[in-house]
Amino acid sequence: MRQPWRVAVVGGGVAGLAAAVRLRDRAPAGTEITVYEQSGVLGGKLRTGELAGQPVEFGAESFLMRDPTGSESAAVAFARRLGLAEKIVHPTVGQAALVIDGGLRPIPGGTLVGVPGDLDRVATVARPAADADTDGGRPLVGPDADVSVGALVRSRFGDEVVERLVDPMLGGVYAGRADDLSLVTTMPALARAARVEHTLVGAVRAAQAAAPRAPGAPVFGTLAGGLSTLVEAAVTASGATVRRDAAVRELTATDTGWRLTVGPTRDPELVDVDAVVLAVPARPAARLLEVDDLRVEFRTRDGVAK
Repeated sequence: MRQPWRVAVVGGGVAGLAAAVRLRDRAPAGTEITVYEQSGVLGGKLRTGELAGQPVEFGAESFLMRDPTGSESAAVAFARRLGLAEKIVHPTVGQAALVIDGGLRPIPGGTLVGVPGDLDRVATVARPAADADTDGGRPLVGPDADVSVGALVRSRFGDEVVERLVDPMLGGVYAGRADDLSLVTTMPALARAARVEHTLVGAVRAAQAAAPRAPGAPVFGTLAGGLSTLVEAAVTASGATVRRDAAVRELTATDTGWRLTVGPTRDPELVDVDAVVLAVPARPAARLLEVDDLRVEFRTRDGVAK
């Protein structure tokens, strides 16, 4: 590779910015990092705006404080790396509620990110499907299978539980719809329980029992001033050059690295780099990777190529 190294990060969402920070921490001094974002705004699913003079989130509104093992979550670790630990606050003031039929109804307790562990307790906001969560004599999810959270909950509890409980709560963390979110990725503790339990109520209770929460310990966190604070701090910490309105349309392997085709078809810009990090959704990533001479390298933590 040439010196200094040149690395392109495709995607200016929080994943791309986190990758840029990680590169800055681990790459040789002087490495040139450029983030390419096809839109004019960084942050992806993180977007803080203003309503009635107060900050409001237009995307994800909070993050989990702990990972499934009970350790500090990746989001908290990232905020700490960016020097934002002192800005972490917990949205626990007042009673969280859902707007249903023109009124506010308190969110019932006993759920796992909206998925009920006690159907009687959620009856005030949603009517679970009658007798759908029956024991079929086998685990809910196969040993190597994955399903969307929405598909699993709909099949056991019905549409209303998903739309009134799971979507608002899970979407507030992942800025996505339950029907599009992987159970294994977004709710790994529930996924593990679902590989053993025969009912969803049983799986929720097993997941809750496996990771008990200390009394009073906050589940969710956010940042004073909004989550866009994380975006701004990541840009600064990465020291990366940021290219907005710069869509990467094609990747081509070269003898020394990669060539990016950036910008409009009629007037493309060709950029040669040593390495590329793709931090974009699966479909655009798949389009960029559809090349005959693609070279993919995986490395273990000890640095050995596989």
